[in-house]
Amino acid sequence: MPVKTIMSLVMLGIVYLIVSAYKKVDKTVDEYKLKRNPDDIPTLEKLLLSDIIAKNDDHAWEVAEHILEIDPNNLLALIYQAVLYHECEEYENSKPILKRIEPQLSDSGVLQALKNKFFSLTDGKKMDLVMALIAKGLYFNGHILFMAGQIEQANQWKKKAKGFDRSALDLNLY
Repeated sequence: MPVKTIMSLVMLGIVYLIVSAYKKVDKTVDEYKLKRNPDDIPTLEKLLLSDIIAKNDDHAWEVAEHILEIDPNNLLALIYQAVLYHECEEYENSKPILKRIEPQLSDSGVLQALKNKFFSLTDGKKMDLVMALIAKGLYFNGHILFMAGQIEQANQWKKKAKGFDRSALDLNLY
């Protein structure tokens, strides 16, 4: 094997070790912050996002519940719960949450601020999954309206979801 190839592999290994160490340190810092202040909303939101990205729904649900105990209007936790209920076809549970957050979801400034907040909490990693979560919240709000016979309004929400994140094109409930 040529020396250049070996050196490249060694460098890749070193980069991997540095990234792994950074992730462990970052997680340790977050755990320390939560031990000192278990009600630290930014750290809890970061934990919720990491659980969502890791598809650890059981723990994510617990974190979302804890966030909502502290801040009953936390948009991230509410969107997560509404989307999870809706994906499980528990529409009667998702409907009141979606109606509650509808004014925020309809405000493009709020959505942009949420997008920026998610980006800073995740350091830009896995933003596609986070954007898909928001798009599902928008789309599912339209689905509730569709089921209520409000087709025109439902289509506006569908369009908004698709404009926010192209992954909404994969959704086909209405």
